[in-house]
Amino acid sequence: MLPIMLSFLSAYSLARHLSGCPQTALTAAFIYAVNPWVATNPRNLILRLEYALFPLLFLLQLKYLDTGKLKYVAYVALVLGAVYTARSWTIYAIYSTLLLFAHVAITRNAKSFSFLLAHPLALALARAYYPPSTTS
Repeated sequence: MLPIMLSFLSAYSLARHLSGCPQTALTAAFIYAVNPWVATNPRNLILRLEYALFPLLFLLQLKYLDTGKLKYVAYVALVLGAVYTARSWTIYAIYSTLLLFAHVAITRNAKSFSFLLAHPLALALARAYYPPSTTS
């Protein structure tokens, strides 16, 4: 139940930020939250949490691109580091880099490239989950 609520809230926040219309945001969040591909896969909790938090990651990235405050880089790194898997990092790295390049191409402001610090920071935060292996 928690991933469905998280996906609804994060999708609503992103859609509200993009559209500004609460009715459109509610509709988009409902469609995103009741996606049958995720709703019928109840055993893979990490996959469902990744799916639920992706809109939040993109909302934080858009807020960073709008304001330029580095706290949003830290927030993205914390969220991404919390449910860090190779699959989630790869998908998010591809899409966030494309969004970043599109933003830089539109605004002609290369200062936004400091957002790429979120990826190594998330990797450092997720390192606590994967202790070094000991070989005998």
